[in-house]
Amino acid sequence: MKIGAWIFASMGVSLTVTLILELVFAWTWKIRERRELMLVAAANLMTNPAVVAFYYLAAVWLFPGGAKNGAENICLWAVKGILELAAISVEALSYRKYSRGIRRPWLFSISANLFSYWAGAFLQKLI
Repeated sequence: MKIGAWIFASMGVSLTVTLILELVFAWTWKIRERRELMLVAAANLMTNPAVVAFYYLAAVWLFPGGAKNGAENICLWAVKGILELAAISVEALSYRKYSRGIRRPWLFSISANLFSYWAGAFLQKLI
């Protein structure tokens, strides 16, 4: 697979897994209305592809040969952290503005993103 195709395939898998995990999380948060679940999906459609794309672009731009030492890995973790914080913020603000039923949108966004990030990391280790 060419590098461009690999990135798009990875982005597709990431988005699919994130949508499933965050919708399951929303269901456990007792969010049942179709409109609210669609909002959760839309918020993730907005943020996930951007986060994944910017992460890959930053990794290639900062370390074209790949991260080879601890300092470079820490730098990529910092990039990932900043991107995740941005996603949490955009999603929380979307929930606050457009949701009729999501109580505590910031807590929901932080919790959903932590759940999907760590569950996704765990699934990635299994594969």
